[in-house]
Amino acid sequence: MTNTNKSGWRTSQRNARVAIISAFLSDLAFILPIWVLFGTEQLKLSVTTTTVLFMMVWILSGVLEVPTGALADRLGRKKMYLVGIALFSLYTLAYVAKLPVPLIALVSMIAAFGSALRSGALVALTHDSYRKDGRSD
Repeated sequence: MTNTNKSGWRTSQRNARVAIISAFLSDLAFILPIWVLFGTEQLKLSVTTTTVLFMMVWILSGVLEVPTGALADRLGRKKMYLVGIALFSLYTLAYVAKLPVPLIALVSMIAAFGSALRSGALVALTHDSYRKDGRSD
């Protein structure tokens, strides 16, 4: 028997809103100009190096999307979502700590794995919420 009451529907809608807001705030892909300015002014990197480091996260994250989604299915979506957020936060910390470029690149790859892990688990968690409320196939 599925839960089709109005409060269950509100729970699904709330979970979907939280997922969308969380994904938006954790990605923040629109801040490329800020990263470029920070990298060039504070870290004394070239614009090209700063942009490559930034884009490495997004490209690698896209490549790892499916494998990390499967990993989240096996190990637990909520747990992998939280691990993904923690790993992704290392990206910002690497810049703030003013690490050397090779270490920033390494941390960027780890952060990309975290971003993909977070994203793969988030979609499944949102879908599960709707399914539990009887609102999805």
